[in-house]
Amino acid sequence: MWHSPQTLNRTSSALIALAVGVLLYGAARVFLGMGAYALQTLTISHPGAPALQRVTRAQIAEIAENEIRGNFFSVEMTAVQAAFEKLPWVRSAQVRRQWPAGLEVELVEHVALARWNQHGNVADDETLLLNTHGEVFNARSDEKLPSLSGPPAAAAEVAQQYRRLQAMLEPLRQRIDALDLSKRRAWRVELAANTTAAVRVAGITLKLGRAEQESGIEKRLARYIAAQDYMQKRFAEQRVAYVDLRYAQGFAVRVVR
Repeated sequence: MWHSPQTLNRTSSALIALAVGVLLYGAARVFLGMGAYALQTLTISHPGAPALQRVTRAQIAEIAENEIRGNFFSVEMTAVQAAFEKLPWVRSAQVRRQWPAGLEVELVEHVALARWNQHGNVADDETLLLNTHGEVFNARSDEKLPSLSGPPAAAAEVAQQYRRLQAMLEPLRQRIDALDLSKRRAWRVELAANTTAAVRVAGITLKLGRAEQESGIEKRLARYIAAQDYMQKRFAEQRVAYVDLRYAQGFAVRVVR
């Protein structure tokens, strides 16, 4: 081997490459550990919103102190993102480096639409909520929110139906207090008490039943809406307990004297 110039050249080249690799590795370790590249700033942005509504300064400070490790080059971006997305009211987080010594975190918060599959309304406890995208998240809220319920996989469907039906009821100044989709796919609406509406509403239940087509539920609610003048005259001195709209051409009303 030692009498072969080609073998000696290959061996020499390999040793040189190994030495260079070791030197580069050591230089990189020193470079990444230099204090000059320590992270100094953390910028929080919130596109589409004038300010953060739910995420607090204390939560951000805790993550900055306990979850962000390394310098500008070595910080684990995915770990920082995961730490922010663990906050109850954070829907998503995007992390970017800001040269020369900072991080920018773009936060999108959940906007609560309703409580989800909750029996009772304990505002002080952490509870399941639905956001405006129909996504379930776990957070604490003291807001007065409607209660939506249904099969676990139907959260987005129920949220979408709630928004459609509530929009139809807005002209009547009637508000949905609860919307339920049963396991048999029957819909039921409970209206919030409202004495200023055309028909005095005191917890009326609207039984909408099942529908082969999505628009069938809306057509049944439309019959209730169209009958407001009649109901105002017919039941002016009585309290309507529920309206059963599961009939093909009409509906049934139960009153409480």
